Amino acid sequence: MCAVTESDLAHKKRRRPGSRAARSKRKPRPIDWEERQVLAHEIGLSPAEFWEMTPADFSRMLEGYYYRNRQQGVYFRELYALLFNINKGEKTPYLEPKEVLRLIGEPRSKKVKNKTALLTPEQIQLMEERVNRQMGLLP
Repeated sequence: MCAVTESDLAHKKRRRPGSRAARSKRKPRPIDWEERQVLAHEIGLSPAEFWEMTPADFSRMLEGYYYRNRQQGVYFRELYALLFNINKGEKTPYLEPKEVLRLIGEPRSKKVKNKTALLTPEQIQLMEERVNRQMGLLP
């Protein structure tokens, strides 16, 4: 049989840093009200509306703001990738929408699948001329 020593029992009684008991004894972080006021202004709240809200209401409103921004970001990057892929050269690889813009909450990609070639000044000028002709700005 194996004998249990006092050091074994002491080890089990120690609290790990991430345990529930250790978390309950942590001091709460102070709320940075100035930072929250800046966020409130960014989402369109007046100071009076901000101070009338509870922190939970403010958090829900902020989540909604971030959700709307993510949706706009998805639309932007898909439209950008579509326009790029329509006007790309034959040797230029396709651009995936996720390669255009990383949205809030998306993990960073560790490796790039396709490195798109940068456009040369001549290619940019040709694209500008083509777009201007299509818009009727050039004869």
